[in-house]
Amino acid sequence: MTVVSGRSSAPWVDLYARRGGEPEVLRARRQEAIERFEAAGFPTARDEEWRQTNLGSLLRAAPAEASRRPLQGGEAARFLYPDCPRMVFVNGRYAPELSSPPRQVTAVALAEPGAGGDTEAILEHLGAYASGRASCSADAGVHPFAALNTGLFEDGAAIVIPDGAVVEPPLQVLWLNAPAAPATESGDGTPAVEVSFPRLLVIAGENSQVSVIETFAAVDPKAGGYFVCPVSEFVCGAGSVLHHTRLQADATDAFHLGFQHAQLERSASFDSSSLAFGGGLVRNDTVGLLDGEGSHCTLDGLYVIDGSQFVDNHMRVEHRQPHTTSHQLYKGVLDGRARSVFNGRIYVHQAAQKTDAKQTNRNLLLSKSALANSNPQLEIFADDVRCTHGSTIGRLDEEALFYLRSRGIESEQAHAMLVYAFARELVEKASHEPLRQDLEGRLLASLNGGGTR
Repeated sequence: MTVVSGRSSAPWVDLYARRGGEPEVLRARRQEAIERFEAAGFPTARDEEWRQTNLGSLLRAAPAEASRRPLQGGEAARFLYPDCPRMVFVNGRYAPELSSPPRQVTAVALAEPGAGGDTEAILEHLGAYASGRASCSADAGVHPFAALNTGLFEDGAAIVIPDGAVVEPPLQVLWLNAPAAPATESGDGTPAVEVSFPRLLVIAGENSQVSVIETFAAVDPKAGGYFVCPVSEFVCGAGSVLHHTRLQADATDAFHLGFQHAQLERSASFDSSSLAFGGGLVRNDTVGLLDGEGSHCTLDGLYVIDGSQFVDNHMRVEHRQPHTTSHQLYKGVLDGRARSVFNGRIYVHQAAQKTDAKQTNRNLLLSKSALANSNPQLEIFADDVRCTHGSTIGRLDEEALFYLRSRGIESEQAHAMLVYAFARELVEKASHEPLRQDLEGRLLASLNGGGTR
C-alpha cells in the first residue's frame, strides 16, 4: 500500500467551518467528531485495519462541495421501486420533488429534524454510536471516516418506527450521485473530487417490524471524480425486527467508504445484506453490538467486481449478553485484476455465555490476476459458546463446465450459469420481488460484462 505522507486534513476540516444552523446537541457532536478526526488523521499502511486499503488516489485529491444539480424525475426513476415509499437524496441533499415518504412512520430529512416529530429521539441517537468510534470496546479506536461524516454531513434521513408497528412494503432511501463534471483541478493544481456525506438513522421501536432498502447509485455510471462517505445507524428496540438491504452501484471510478452501526436490545433481530457491483475503491465497515439477551444479527454480502475494482468488507460483531446469535456469509466474484478484502471479527464478551456465532467467506476467482484476501477472526472470552469460522478461495469447477458443455451449452453460457449458481443464494434472499428482480438483473449484467446500470 502506498503511504500518503504530508497530506493535510485541513481542506477537509475547512468544510466543517461551513456547516451550521443545527441544534446545540448536534453541534457538540459535530465538534467532537471533527476533533477525533483531526487527532486520528487519515489511515496509512501502518494502521493494521487499513493496510490493505490503498487510499492514495483519494487522499491526493482536494475535497470539493458536491454540486447542487437538480434532477428530472426520469433520471431517478430507473433506481426506484414503484411500490415503495421513498426518500431521495441527490449529492447528499434531500430532493422532496422526487420523494414520497411513508405516512405511518416518522421520516424526515436531517436538515430539518423537527419537521415530523420525534425530534428528541432523533437528536438523542444521531451520532451517539457512530460519531467516530467503531465500537464501544476499548481497543476499537477511532474510525476516521465515520468521524468525518459526523462532522460534515449536510443532510440525511431519520426514520422512526413506533412501538408495535408493522411497516409494509419496504422503505427505500435512494442516494444518487450526479457530479457536475469530470474531476477538475483546485487552485494549486491538485485534482479535485466532489464529496458527499449521506447519513441514515433508523430507530425501530419495541416489537416493531420494518424493511429498509438503501441504494447508492450514479446517474451516469461512467461518471468519476466523486467520493461518497455514508454512515448508517440502526437502533433496534426490544423485540424489533429490522431488515436492511444495501445496494451499492456507484460509478466505475467512484470512491465509496461507508460505515454501518447496529445496536440491538433484548430479543431484537437485525438482518443486513450488502451487495456491491460498482465503484472503483469501495470499503464497507459494519459493527453489530448485541446488547440485549436473545438478540440476533445476520450480516450477508455479495461483491461482483472486475477490471481494477477494489472492495474491502470489515465486520465486527460483539456478543455482550447471553443467548445471542450471529451469522455472517460473504461471497465474492472477482474477474480481471479485481481485488477484495474480507476482515470479519466475532468478539464474545465474558458475560455472553451460550453465544452461537458463525462466519463464512467464499470467493470465486475468474481470472489469474484477481486476488482475494480473507481474514475471519474469533475473539472469545466466554467458555460456554459455539463459534465457527472459515473461508474458501477457488475457481470454477472444470468438471462442471465440461458437463454443461457436453449437454450442448455454449462455453460463455455455461460459465455464467455456474457463477450465477454460486451467487444466487444472496440475491434470492431478497423477499421484495422488485428488489430481487433488480439484483438478478445487475448480477446477470455483470456476468455479461455490462457493469453497473
